Amino acid sequence: MDDIVLEETYPYSIDQVWEGLVDPESLAEWLMPGDFRPIVGHKLRFHCEPKGDFDGVVDVEVLEVDRPRRLSYTWKTSGMTRPTTVTYTLSSTPDGGTRLVLEHRGFEGDAGRAARALFKGGWPNKLEELLPAAIARRAMRSGGPAIERGEAMASIKDVARRLAEEVFSRGDMRTFDEIFAESYRHHNMPVPDIPGTKEGFRRLVMATRHAFPDVKVQIENVIEQGDLVVFNDSVEATSLGEFLGVPPTGRPLRWTEIHMLRVVGAKIVEHWANFDQLGILKQLGATR
Repeated sequence: MDDIVLEETYPYSIDQVWEGLVDPESLAEWLMPGDFRPIVGHKLRFHCEPKGDFDGVVDVEVLEVDRPRRLSYTWKTSGMTRPTTVTYTLSSTPDGGTRLVLEHRGFEGDAGRAARALFKGGWPNKLEELLPAAIARRAMRSGGPAIERGEAMASIKDVARRLAEEVFSRGDMRTFDEIFAESYRHHNMPVPDIPGTKEGFRRLVMATRHAFPDVKVQIENVIEQGDLVVFNDSVEATSLGEFLGVPPTGRPLRWTEIHMLRVVGAKIVEHWANFDQLGILKQLGATR
């Protein structure tokens, strides 16, 4: 009988993902409600809505707990002659996120084949959508940062400050590489034909620095919640190079911006931004 093996990578620390796997409140949000405890030998029942031949009850016994690297428990539904085994293996990624491998093994007999067909269709949605959403909600409930705090970890407010002061105002691309994850995604890139990737945003920074080499970005307000940081800033610069196809004017400009960053492991993994693009073009004389 074929086993189910799935792999996902999350922009959350390994401790956060672990808590999503063992915290009963989080489990109720993405898997099933039940009195789960990460203690070897602990037995419980998960309950959910029945579906087809599945009565909605899963008997579980915890087999292995190696925080925060490995978790394993039995998984037996009605009709199964023997329990199957669910194992999660976690490892940290270079950008501070977490790689998770799920293995659901041991399907036997007709009931096992039916269960495999059911869970093969259900596990991907749980790992791709429900689990990361539950992790994010848990971080918001805790009111704490979504990165590990340690001597090597900066607060996410520090990451926002470094983006404004070191990357944009100074053009320090070493800092850029330090604070941007390889998996970075910009969800609303403001410049046409530039992808919302790490290399795409690098191009945007360099284009901005070329057009406005004396640019100064001043953060006005910053708010941190969970793994998100939101800040607004004011920008002063002189038009000394081409910008969005508009030739330089030599005149000073001012504009404002709003940024929201998701930060994991002191690196930016997601980015939303809004800036006064129309105001910039008006000051450059490109539109009225």
